[in-house]
Amino acid sequence: MPSNLSSFLMTLSDNPLALLFVLFIATFILEDLALGAGFYLVAQDIIDPISAGVVLFSGILLGDIALYWVGYLSNRYAWAHRFSEKKIAKLAENFVHKHVFMTVFTARFIPGLRLPAYVAVGFFKESYKAFLLAAITAVVVWASAFFAVIYFSEYLGMKFPMLWQESFAVMLILLFFALPALIRALVKK
Repeated sequence: MPSNLSSFLMTLSDNPLALLFVLFIATFILEDLALGAGFYLVAQDIIDPISAGVVLFSGILLGDIALYWVGYLSNRYAWAHRFSEKKIAKLAENFVHKHVFMTVFTARFIPGLRLPAYVAVGFFKESYKAFLLAAITAVVVWASAFFAVIYFSEYLGMKFPMLWQESFAVMLILLFFALPALIRALVKK
């Protein structure tokens, strides 16, 4: 068995379908790593960008949908209602009901928030259609931003090899500060 992810992916490089399958499964385990690996494989011309994009998008979205349905179906059980009857849960339910789209969209970008937020949206039986629209929008924005950071840092790294690490760090910092400002602006609307 290869000792690291890069060598493992390279052992599968002769079989693009196997690579796509591994990427799809990886989205359920650690989607950021799956995105990074997918973009790496595209940049190395090992898999085509359309197939990688469809597989990554589908896997991430399917994972999000599964979290919604876990919450929705858990609403049937008494043990789950013990948590939802607490005062903080009532406040959360009121907030989620008023801001379904922004709850789902924002949760995509804040580490550790996606699982509880998506399960809560399902548990509170918010509109699946609203959830799906927000989840699709968030995945498209997230994956595009992720790709842009990787692509432009690689481009700058090839053009200016000595500045690659610095350019990557600058892009991450800009993304770190720009994304919350964009989310705040959207929430205020």
